[in-house]
This record gives sequence, C-alpha cells and structure tokens, in this order.
Amino acid sequence: MGAHVSVRFLFTCTSCPGYSLFLSASSCGAGDKLSVVILPADLDSYTYTVATMNPYINYTVSVLAVNDAGDGHPNTTYVITDQEVPQSPSTLTAAVVSSTEIRVSWTISGPEPGPTTYTLNVIPDSPETSRLETVIVFSTTTLLVTNLEEYRTYTFNLTASTIKGTAAYYSPTLPSAKTNAAAPGPVENFVVARPDGPDFTTVTVSWSLPSVLQRNSDITKFMFAHNATGGNLNSAPELISVVDSVTRTLVVVPQTTYYIEVCSVKNIITVTDSEQPSHCCVCCRYGL
Repeated sequence: MGAHVSVRFLFTCTSCPGYSLFLSASSCGAGDKLSVVILPADLDSYTYTVATMNPYINYTVSVLAVNDAGDGHPNTTYVITDQEVPQSPSTLTAAVVSSTEIRVSWTISGPEPGPTTYTLNVIPDSPETSRLETVIVFSTTTLLVTNLEEYRTYTFNLTASTIKGTAAYYSPTLPSAKTNAAAPGPVENFVVARPDGPDFTTVTVSWSLPSVLQRNSDITKFMFAHNATGGNLNSAPELISVVDSVTRTLVVVPQTTYYIEVCSVKNIITVTDSEQPSHCCVCCRYGL
C-alpha cells in the first residue's frame, strides 16, 4: 500500500442543497483545498477528474450530501494511484574509500514512483567480471561497494526500475574510480631447482611477477635475499628490476640448510600510504 499524502480536495454547493465530495488523508500535514460549485442540474450525477496526483499513493475518497441542516454521512472508498516508470538517475559519482571499497552516489527526481529498485553495474577491467549490486529503497541514493580488488579501476552504471519499467543513467562518459594500492601478493612460479649432479654446489632460483589480481600496486622491484654466503637472511638483499621472469644461480654447500626469499616491492606514492615503510612486500620463502 502506498503512503498517505497531505492533499485534500473539497467540493461544495454554496447556493442550494447538494453533494460534498472530498479526498483526504488521515496523515495530512498540510491541506491543499479545492472548491467546486455543483449546480442543481448536476446533483443527480456528477463526475470530477482529479489531475496531477502523485503515483502510488493511498487516497481516501468520500462523498456526502449537504443541506441546510449540515453534512450527511459520507460514502467512503480507498484508491491507490498507479505506479510510474522512475525518472532517470543523474549525477552518478564514484569516490575511493580504501583499497577494496568505493562509494557510489547518485540523484533522482521525485516523487517516488512506487517501490523502486536501483541496480548498480560494477564493471572492472579484465580479467575480473562484472557484477550487480541492488538497492531497494527509493530514498537511498548511495552505496558502499565492497570486496573489490586492490589498485584496480572500476566503472559504474545505474538503472532505476518499478513494475512499470526501467530508466537508466545516461552520460557519454560513465564514472570510474581506482582503489588504493596495497602490498603486492606473492610472486608466481617460485622454483628452487637442485641439479641431479655431478655438480651439487649450485641451485637455480626462478620466479615471475604476481598474477594480475595479486599485484595490488605498481611493482617497481624484486627483493632477492638468501643466506647462501653464510650471512644473515636479508642482511644484503639484492634489488632486481622488474621483468616478467627472473632467474638467479646460487653457490651452495651440500647437506647445508639455506633460506631463499623473494619479494615484490612497490613504491609508496599516495598520501594514505605516508605512514607505511618505504617499500611493501610479500615474500616467497624456501628452505633447502
């Protein structure tokens, strides 16, 4: 059922006994009033069309006879106006909140056309796939989109719909936003290969960039650390320029334990990262 409204229409006969017709709502906050004179010739049958009413509103309609003694008992019925197709949403904007969240906001013109569903299309770059988010309250015109990937660009489009139809947001350019950067994920294809012989004094270490959805930033270096020279791990890590895949050969002593570590490193370039270390990494570690 629709909500009551404040409009009140009153029809009266000022010169003779006649009929009084009115539309009202029990929750009236203001009383718009319209009076119409009904001529004696029209008393047997009278039709009046009320225009410019709001959609999906529950109106109470009563008709009563009036004479010099006063008002008679009303004959009352209830009518809900039909739903309408919503207006097209406008002013669609997207603002980054964190590395995994973007807040999307929009505006829409009233009045409320009926039970309204907003459908937000979240459009990522490849290899992610699009997804839909819904809001089912007409007055709610903002949505926090969560569970996004770090440092990825998302584009947004929006529709508003009732049972009467759908209206879409339209603009030559859809709004987009890029989530904040985060520490990179682990490198891919991390392999330490020991030869079968006859030389057991070397090992080959190889790896590649993290997968696209694990990069989480602009990776600038690999940090390669090991204790194959007998020192402490990370005491003198090697910074290696980023390429698709990297291979390093280490000299080792048979029957000795070694630890090997590779990190993807990102530069800190945003204000929100100002309190973080000068680099962030997630490591792949291997013990021989």
